[in-house]
Amino acid sequence: GFFVDIHAFAIMSNHFHILATGLELDAKKSSPEELKERYRRMYGKNAEPPEGVYTGNGTLIPDADGGIARLRERPGNISRLVQELKQGFSRWYNKKHDRKGYLWRDRYTGVIVSKGDAQLACSTYIDLNPVRAGIVKCPEDYRWCSLGLMARKPEPSRRLIKLIPVSPVSDEKNRFQWYREFV
Repeated sequence: GFFVDIHAFAIMSNHFHILATGLELDAKKSSPEELKERYRRMYGKNAEPPEGVYTGNGTLIPDADGGIARLRERPGNISRLVQELKQGFSRWYNKKHDRKGYLWRDRYTGVIVSKGDAQLACSTYIDLNPVRAGIVKCPEDYRWCSLGLMARKPEPSRRLIKLIPVSPVSDEKNRFQWYREFV
């Protein structure tokens, strides 16, 4: 449902890293139908986006445009993406393990990274997390990182992960090989 490109991720036992870029311009250009379709992909095929905001007593104050303006602002928002990832995972985990409460104590920390070499360095740092933690010898052996996902399931991973276009290689398959050798 979000207009976000995820370039790298690693999920560790007590934290996670995501390198992502928001695509606010794409959200602003999208039709109301596309915005609603993305919302349904995120929340279920029958989900309807709220058409307003609720007050403290539960009264709906409808938006003049049916909520489209809020849908335009939301998709490129990295903060909202992280919030929904954390809340969704926490709900699933708590239900599965019959528990309540937060899984992560602190709010997330967002850092702005320049394009190009800085993104490549950050992506490499993220994919090498499981190696530094002593969990695996090669990052592609770790199930919960972007390099591991790309190595195990190249086709499905392309829907989730967009490699940073820093490499001298243009096609995706060879770009992955270049990135793997770089890491």
